[in-house]
Amino acid sequence: MDRFRFLDSTSMEGDLGGLAEDEACIGIYDNDVGGGQGDVVVTNKGLLIRSKERNGKHVLFADIADVRSPSDKQDDYIVWLVLLNGVEVPLEIRGERGKFRDIFEFTRFLDRVVSDINY
Repeated sequence: MDRFRFLDSTSMEGDLGGLAEDEACIGIYDNDVGGGQGDVVVTNKGLLIRSKERNGKHVLFADIADVRSPSDKQDDYIVWLVLLNGVEVPLEIRGERGKFRDIFEFTRFLDRVVSDINY
């Protein structure tokens, strides 16, 4: 995924509000290719899904019950995070390299993390 880069909290630009004190930034997915969502910050505990205005929704990996992949490989850039409380959170991943779309690689990452936490 060309749009993901490893970082630490000290190299982040902008506000990372919403992260716990013991939460460490691992990297960021630059989602700035259209659509309504900004970047996605990946931490050791979860995701900070930021809008283009840099405010965001914090989702802990431990709160994710299921990860639903896009159904259509051509048109859908959204993976759905189904939380333990039943709330469904859309996560937009828009990058691609030719016919290979980042959303499927990101979905595999989330599936693995959630599987490791829940079992």
